Formats: sequence, C-alpha cells, structure tokens
Amino acid sequence: MAYTDIAKGILKDNIKSAIYIDENAREFNQDTATLTGAAEENLSLELYTKFKDSGVSLESIKYTSGNEANVGWINYCLDNRDLILLDWHLDGQSGEIQSLKILDKIIKKQNIHFCVIYTSEDNLDDVF
Repeated sequence: MAYTDIAKGILKDNIKSAIYIDENAREFNQDTATLTGAAEENLSLELYTKFKDSGVSLESIKYTSGNEANVGWINYCLDNRDLILLDWHLDGQSGEIQSLKILDKIIKKQNIHFCVIYTSEDNLDDVF
C-alpha cells in the first residue's frame, strides 16, 4: 500500500467534523439577498458538497472582526471539530493577526488534529 493511500485512509477515518472560517464564507442560514458574489461564497457550497460526499460534516462560518476574542464564538468553532479550514487573510488582504490568534487557540485544543491555513497569497514565504 502506497504512502498516499495510507495517509488518505488516516484522514478519512479521523475527520468527521470540519469548520470553514472566512470573512466571505457563505453561512447556510444566510439570506441570499445578503450575498456579495465573493468567490468564497461559492467555495463554501463546493466544500460542503465534497465533504458531505466523503461523510464529513462541514459548517461554514463567516468571520467578523473581533470574533477571535469572543469566547463563545471560539468554543462554538473549535469544540468537537476534527479539522479547521482557516483563511489567512480574515480581513480582505489583511487579518493575519486575527488568524494567528485563532490558530493559537486551535493548537491548544486537544480534539483538533488537523488545521489548514489557506490563502490566495502568491508569496507563501510571507505566510510561513
């Protein structure tokens, strides 16, 4: 069995609940009149479908400024989750500090074993 097959099996067996955090995410209860046409709104739906087809529950959460300091919001997003998909730029082309504050809370959670930081940033050295 190849390494990638083993890795995929581990992920499939261990990820059952995920959350997608982005300032442009489309929440599933969001009124369509409030949609902005952001690419992340469509990405929310695409991710939901792909995760559902893989047997993983995914929730999309729209980040708003200050959420990283809201204990209730943090607990809701991080409790009982196996995977976090976190936008690097939580405020347009900035918001890295907010992402880092959330990431700090993620790494302190015993239940979260997987976190993906994603970005449209061309220079990934800046992210690293």
